[in-house]
Amino acid sequence: MKRTLALILCLTLLALGAAAESGAPLAVDTDEGGLLLTREGVPLTALGQYATIARITYDESCPADRVLYAAALSENAALSQPEADTPADQVEQWPQDDGSLPEDADMGQVSDTEWEDGSLEGGTSFYPEENGASDAPETQQIPSTENDLGFFEDGSGACLALMNAKGEVLTDYLYLSFVHDVANAVVFAYDMDGYVTALDETGRVLLAGGYASLVSDGNGGYFGMMPEGTDENGNLQAASRLLHISQGNVTDTGLWTGTYEPLVGFSQGLMCVYVCSYDQQTGQAGNGGYHYIDSTGTDAFGKEFSYASNFQGAFAEVEDAEGQAYLIDKTGNYLTTDEYSYFDLGAENDGMPIVANRGEGGFDLISKDSLQPIAQFALQPGQTSLYAYLSGDGLVVATSDTGVTLLSAQGETLYSASDESSAHAWYSYSDGTPGRIILSQGEGYQALSCLADYTGAEKSAWYQDISALSWTGDQGRYLVVAYELADTQYDGETVQEPVADSYRYGVIDQDGNVILETNYDYFNYLDSGRYWVGQGNTLMLMDENGNELYRLEN
Repeated sequence: MKRTLALILCLTLLALGAAAESGAPLAVDTDEGGLLLTREGVPLTALGQYATIARITYDESCPADRVLYAAALSENAALSQPEADTPADQVEQWPQDDGSLPEDADMGQVSDTEWEDGSLEGGTSFYPEENGASDAPETQQIPSTENDLGFFEDGSGACLALMNAKGEVLTDYLYLSFVHDVANAVVFAYDMDGYVTALDETGRVLLAGGYASLVSDGNGGYFGMMPEGTDENGNLQAASRLLHISQGNVTDTGLWTGTYEPLVGFSQGLMCVYVCSYDQQTGQAGNGGYHYIDSTGTDAFGKEFSYASNFQGAFAEVEDAEGQAYLIDKTGNYLTTDEYSYFDLGAENDGMPIVANRGEGGFDLISKDSLQPIAQFALQPGQTSLYAYLSGDGLVVATSDTGVTLLSAQGETLYSASDESSAHAWYSYSDGTPGRIILSQGEGYQALSCLADYTGAEKSAWYQDISALSWTGDQGRYLVVAYELADTQYDGETVQEPVADSYRYGVIDQDGNVILETNYDYFNYLDSGRYWVGQGNTLMLMDENGNELYRLEN
């Protein structure tokens, strides 16, 4: 078989976003459901109590004791839940089916709001007092229930509750998903009807109501999208009022937003919002575009764009009606004039240029200080595509249909691999993998891969697959895979494919040293230096030195 050489920048597993090194407890899956373990392997929850437990805190700056989880109750578990360390009389008042609080709810300062058209009639929400305090209990225990509250009525699955780093359940089982806003110490909880409630990190309700989307305004308040009810099919109307909720006051910004264009939150004191027209007589939403608002809900620039992104540092990317991309500053002024199709802005003060891609192919590297080109790259003979993006190791990755090139911040070539003769070469990348690339030789399942530095020097043995796990300081970790191949017949042709039960996983470091041998038939990277692995009927929590911290025989 023809052999080819391809450069593959390290592929990061999707689960790594939640795997920041924080010392927080580790959520693992077993045949008997989810389990929460300390880093030392001590169980914080009972095996079989929860169908699943998943970490919802992704911010690496979050202290370990503030990390939160979502938990679904096991069908076979007792409905009585472990209580938080809370006096028995401090019981939370939970929202009703429509998202509002019971009329007799003792939630401190409560505000009823009704628009002239009656659209918010009956909606009741809780707002903290001006000094941030309230009469509501700071913590609560779980209300006792006699019914199967943890599951949908149609039996389609389990609802989620919020769980803290002690393994204590903080809410009832009311939600489908959570978003943890660590900077503002708020959790946004989405229920089965498509509405969102703001909770504090103890599960206490801060703001409930018929909101389709909620975000923090950065000053203790919120911006919320209030749909105009539901249509004949029970779906939320396409348009929503954009409301500002601050210190017990609800202000209509006067903007209509697309219900299914969720609010993205603030960056650099501004937020891009999709704004549309709305005919209240017909209930039809019209065409719209993107605007930027400030933390008071004021349209910051008075301009509409066909596309906009939140600010990354001093710049944001927008597009005009023709699809041409521009950079703007925090006053809304256009900073670029060339015909670019899209940008990769990177982070503020990261020492990297802005990558500005051209629609016909090619790209410029632009200085963030002067906004002048540092280097320019055009399509070369034989190329039909050429684009670039930033990688987390101070690299620019330029990809074309003839190969891939790694560039420095100044546009200098660090490594280049071409594969003009093969259409099977493919390239991917991973942030945060300094000084290492993955070389791949061969085609399909018969390919082999190894770690290499920018000179192409091999740094590891060759494996059937390698992907990046983490990089902390100068230490990298990579998942390596081995499997058996067997002949399979397709339309009279014999091809080799992996045997389903033959996959074995291990871990190596950035220099190819073996951390875990490729002996495990199940693998999940949990956190820096912690791996959840399986071998036959046994699941184990392993550390960097191969020590077994917890064992579960299935």
